[in-house]
Amino acid sequence: MTRRALSTLFISALMFALFATGCPKAKTDAIPDPPTMTPIGVTPDIPALVPEVESGTIALLLLGSDKRSYEPGERADAIMYALISPEKKRMTLLSFPRDSYVAIPGHGRNKINASLTFGGPELTARTVSEFLGLPVDYYVLAEFWSYKRVVDAIGTIPVDLERRINDSGAKINLPAGHNELNGPNALGLARARKAVVGGDFGRAANQQRMVQGAHDKFLDGNDGTDLGYIVSLMKDNLRTDLPVIEALKVAKGLKRIPAENVEAIVLPGSVGYAGRASVVFPIESQIRTIVDRVKSEHGLD
Repeated sequence: MTRRALSTLFISALMFALFATGCPKAKTDAIPDPPTMTPIGVTPDIPALVPEVESGTIALLLLGSDKRSYEPGERADAIMYALISPEKKRMTLLSFPRDSYVAIPGHGRNKINASLTFGGPELTARTVSEFLGLPVDYYVLAEFWSYKRVVDAIGTIPVDLERRINDSGAKINLPAGHNELNGPNALGLARARKAVVGGDFGRAANQQRMVQGAHDKFLDGNDGTDLGYIVSLMKDNLRTDLPVIEALKVAKGLKRIPAENVEAIVLPGSVGYAGRASVVFPIESQIRTIVDRVKSEHGLD
């Protein structure tokens, strides 16, 4: 299978894996090697086998974990809520700054990224759903090595940057303008924070730029595929409760959404302190206005 002959599911898996970011910590070089992936079969005509997505909107929670082999636990250092409405030909991405100070069910108020530590992706999904007042149908979670691996599998991700980003901690030096990012550079951009204008807000915006770049490449791609390769890709690189057939349907629906109908929003907040911890306080009145508009646009009101 050639790189350009990746299927719709492969590209959607890429889009999900684009959130495998994390804030650089003490031992950032010790990223585990990915497991060996073994294709388990071949199905040449995916579009003919996949049913059309049902009418309505699919809500996905896309998470990036900072999990490392040498440390216990994990945090959600990238949190993006995606509403996909193939019938309306719209997709909306809502990103949370990782330090957003919110109510976590059963755990009081804390940084939203701690929800993954407290109760796994299921609790993060519940936290996001209750905060936004919107459903979460499925979650998709990726880690450092899976992010780099999936990006490299399709070659590069196109991203346009407003200014140069030189971040030694994230190990990138990217010029302003158009960039074609390989796996290491894509991971570095997704992780870069200190050298990015706006800090966590700017980092979330860059993550969204990569999703939009992946979607653009997806729209230009070929639908031929090796289904066994795709199934093993999902199994080996993503943690998700999204069934394969549903992922195929989502990917087929994404093909119907033009690039100009993809909206990316970083939820507004103000930086402050909760005790001695630096946090982001969501500006709930502004967020409610955003959510109400998005609900109307996707037919959820």
